[in-house]
Amino acid sequence: QMLLGKQIDLVPHTGIVVFGREYYFGSGPLVSDSPGKSVPAPVAQTFVLGETSKTPAELESYISSVLALEHTEQNYNLLT
Repeated sequence: QMLLGKQIDLVPHTGIVVFGREYYFGSGPLVSDSPGKSVPAPVAQTFVLGETSKTPAELESYISSVLALEHTEQNYNLLT
């Protein structure tokens, strides 16, 4: 409350579910094998985005070789 001047009860969370797993970023890439249960709050909204022709291995490779380098603890900021 002191930082923003108001109380925030919940920080929004965005993830994507593919291949039965939920992928999201915090201080780096994170994965949950229980989609919709990665944070202690009910899912507020979902969108069906379609299908992919990529494999789970291709997704994991892209996350580790590209996205993990872009989304790090150093550049993660809840306020921006």
